[in-house]
Amino acid sequence: MESPPPTRSRSRLASLARLALRLAGIALAIFLLYVTLRSTDADFFGSLRTASRPLLFLAFLCISNSHVVGAFRWGRLLQVQGIHLPFRQLFRLTLIGVFFSAVIPGGAASGDVIKMAYATRAAPHKRTEAACTVAIDRLVGLAGLFAVAVLVTPALLWQYPDLPFQQPVIGLGLAAVWAGALAFVCAYIAILARAWTMRRKIFRAAACWIAHRLPPKILDLILKIIAAVDLYKSNQSVLFTTLLYSMFVHAMLGLAVFFVGRAFHEQTMTMLQYMLATQIANATGVIPLTPGGVGLREAVTAALFTAFKAEPASVVATIPIVNTLISTAWALIGAVAWLLQTTPTPHRP
Repeated sequence: MESPPPTRSRSRLASLARLALRLAGIALAIFLLYVTLRSTDADFFGSLRTASRPLLFLAFLCISNSHVVGAFRWGRLLQVQGIHLPFRQLFRLTLIGVFFSAVIPGGAASGDVIKMAYATRAAPHKRTEAACTVAIDRLVGLAGLFAVAVLVTPALLWQYPDLPFQQPVIGLGLAAVWAGALAFVCAYIAILARAWTMRRKIFRAAACWIAHRLPPKILDLILKIIAAVDLYKSNQSVLFTTLLYSMFVHAMLGLAVFFVGRAFHEQTMTMLQYMLATQIANATGVIPLTPGGVGLREAVTAALFTAFKAEPASVVATIPIVNTLISTAWALIGAVAWLLQTTPTPHRP
């Protein structure tokens, strides 16, 4: 008699591998934070004692506002799919996503997977569509990030035309955000051009050939995703509105870092410089190396502040780290929301 496959051993190995990756991500985040503080000779606790509490509270309000608007934005995307959730559920699931993004290596994608799970429970008859809204919400959020950076760049270069050449870190950051913006524009054009493409015989034949060779469940999933995306193509005003929401969210996050900087008596950098540094750093924070991008984002922000000649130089690392601590407060609130969760149910008007 053949022995059963060692599924339990494989499952245990997979769990250990996931745990090892999480611990490695946390260790890397701590190491990056330590190196960032040491490289700037920061007096972290000394700076905290002299920081302006009202300005730190304003930063907290800006970050709070970003979560509120983010939940409302996701609700708008759900409505296009015919899914209506009360705002308190949207806000709770948004905070739960923030919590898991902060504790699981994988960046924002970790929290999005959890949000997808809860969204599909809230709309059991539109599971694929509900999950699709989470992915589209993330893409719209990234588009807003790149849009704010692109809008800030001309004003910054008007004031400091030689800055990208004098400071390679800033030049690389600008190139990265503009490349990201271009990628989004190309993807958007490709989605709009799908109908035109499918009218061509060669592309239609290729699509049919692939469809006949896919398993029925996979094909059905792909068709549902395409149908969900097509709904947004016919609701361009919703996409435009949610993009504006995203731009507002990322502007609020930049304003939060500005308030933190002023709270620590940094007076050299302009609002435009804070905005650009925040967008570039948040873009790098998407890289799934550490939980929530912590450590990597702060290191990039400190490097940009140094390039912008922030004064006093001893606070260039303290500012992004304190901003992350303020954001972590909302992750803790998300943990409470997760512990007190109830099964989300569709809103019945």
